[in-house]
Amino acid sequence: MKEKTQLEIACAEIIGDDTNQYYEILSNLLIMNPQLLKKGDTRLSAQFTSILFSDEVDDKAHLICSIIETIDDKSNDKYVEQAKQLLEIDPVLDITKQIIDKLKSLPDPNYSEIMRKVNIKHEMKIYRKGYASPTRRRI
Repeated sequence: MKEKTQLEIACAEIIGDDTNQYYEILSNLLIMNPQLLKKGDTRLSAQFTSILFSDEVDDKAHLICSIIETIDDKSNDKYVEQAKQLLEIDPVLDITKQIIDKLKSLPDPNYSEIMRKVNIKHEMKIYRKGYASPTRRRI
């Protein structure tokens, strides 16, 4: 039996056995370590992670909706699609907030186990200010 990730543990404690819908979406949105996020990072994954982990943002759902609305409607960015899915299953992000709070209370303050399944060698779109289209960078 494989060891559960911190995200799996947090989801299970907050919503019980049916964690798949949250785990799949959050595991793809929360790919940035919140402690390492740089201010003004324009990557969508960084923006969504920083919003979801922020204690200073009161209406997270509204802010995420604002970001989605400013992006071209024809965008097929996977983070936009997953953010929309998250808002469909948790419109005010109340359950998501509970999961994030649980993650923050777990032993690893760097949340390094959240994304154990992600291959960090993949190419990722990096959105830069002043450029019409994303540029690809290897990480």
